Amino acid sequence: MRKRLVLYLRALWDRGTELRAFPANLEAARPYLTPIGIHLPEGYRAASGQRGVELYRAATAHAVAHLVFSPGKPMARGSLRPVQVVLTGLLEDARVELLACRELPGLRRLWLMFHEARADAGAATFAGLAVRLARALLDPAYEDDNPWVAKGRSLFFDPANDLEDAAMPRRLGSLLGNDIGQMRLQFNAKTWVIEPLYRDDNSHLWEPDGSENAMMLEEEVMLVQPDLVESEGGDTLEDPDGGESERGVKPVGADEPDEESPELVEFLRTAKYPEWDYLIGAARPQWCTVQEQRPEPGEARLIDEILARNDDLLYRLDRLIRGNELRKPVRLRKQMDGDRFDLDAVINAMLDVRTHRTPDPRFHIRVDRRERDLSVLVLLDLSESTNDIVPACNAPVLHLAREATVLLAHAMETIGDQFAIHGFCSNGRHEVRYQRFKDFGWPFDDHVKARLAGMSGSLSTRMGGAIRHATGWLKARHSDRKLILLITDGEPHDIDVHDARYLVFDAKKAVDEASRAGVFTYCMTVDPKADDYVSRIFGQRNYMVVDHIDRLPEKLPGLYLRLTR
Repeated sequence: MRKRLVLYLRALWDRGTELRAFPANLEAARPYLTPIGIHLPEGYRAASGQRGVELYRAATAHAVAHLVFSPGKPMARGSLRPVQVVLTGLLEDARVELLACRELPGLRRLWLMFHEARADAGAATFAGLAVRLARALLDPAYEDDNPWVAKGRSLFFDPANDLEDAAMPRRLGSLLGNDIGQMRLQFNAKTWVIEPLYRDDNSHLWEPDGSENAMMLEEEVMLVQPDLVESEGGDTLEDPDGGESERGVKPVGADEPDEESPELVEFLRTAKYPEWDYLIGAARPQWCTVQEQRPEPGEARLIDEILARNDDLLYRLDRLIRGNELRKPVRLRKQMDGDRFDLDAVINAMLDVRTHRTPDPRFHIRVDRRERDLSVLVLLDLSESTNDIVPACNAPVLHLAREATVLLAHAMETIGDQFAIHGFCSNGRHEVRYQRFKDFGWPFDDHVKARLAGMSGSLSTRMGGAIRHATGWLKARHSDRKLILLITDGEPHDIDVHDARYLVFDAKKAVDEASRAGVFTYCMTVDPKADDYVSRIFGQRNYMVVDHIDRLPEKLPGLYLRLTR
């Protein structure tokens, strides 16, 4: 067909277009456009004979209609959800086909040969409604009483809309996509296939995702601390809903906060990360969006009550910390004074004296204990399931996790380790919410305690993106040892993923990426059935299952001391 199609396009549009073939081993193969030409499948399984000839003509004519009428510059996806991206492409297909039919009316008959949607197709699904809308926009004689299809046709042919307006499909696609969400129709972007068969995959309409490994920062929001308020005694205090007035908070990659900043300036980032798809054996570049959000503050006294209630446990932890001598001893040579002589240096000094040279007086050894060079990021699962009540203590899982984190923070503060406390939940791949309760360099004060007190659980658990974002924070730290300590109550899951293994394999890939970056990841889970998936993600020796959830506050600090000894 190749030579015949070249002549066909010259006859239609008087333009030469490069046609290239690609192997088509799947029935889902669709044409696609690149700057070097139109790429067509080597063959179509669904058509043969004259119908196959017409299918190639329809596919090529549709692709050239895009080249003629679609905007030359690809669009940015922005905040569009996957279903809105698909509907924008469907409406753009209809727009360019109608513009092409204005000049070449016979193309309508060619394309309609492959529109087989019927109004009485049975139960409404998104795939079914999409093909019905596609036919309704091209075929004036087609009748469909479905409200969503009727709305789509009405919006598209509204006299106020101009088919020459390339922005119209995106605007309407966003509206119709919201309606699909309200109808609770399932949509799986991984398995979606463009219909009808002749249409291309619309990848040329959108900006490419770029590098698989790079983290793209999309937006930066700066939150400035409100005016200071005064306490009853006249002392200046921080705003109860914000942070201390003398703490600067810097974006990913910053080391220490600016202690002399007159106001709290907190940078919240939105970052895109790749996500591993085990079915295709490759990473989907910039597939997952992590949005940092400022935590809602609570009452700091709740954290003080946790510390007071666990006074005995804190005392045991303090004794354990002192007994383990967690500061690393370092032997310092060539000292002017110290604990003992350095025998080698003394011998060298005596040789210098006998050879009438000035000896080096630094022949002492002093043993010093340096602070541990360790950065720890505690990553909390804040999904909806953490609100479940634990019968043994009649308290939610989240409250136990918070209590354990508070005791752990006290232990790390006592040791002097640098640590941060972050949390995450997700609402699909475009909205992984990431909250920073405490960052490196912040003191464990009332500001941090208020943030921890306001902690709440909601939505789902997209673990891979959160681990990658936490790894980004630790990679910027100049420490010998870096640790992510993840506390969760269940396996990864999200509303837009129906394959239970998909997010498990992606989380494993994120852990592997962290390991290559020099970040060790350990998981403590309260799910008694976690062995099946948590060992796959973190490795056989890099997790702990807490059988009795009510013992989590007691177990976590001890685990930390063993990990960092």
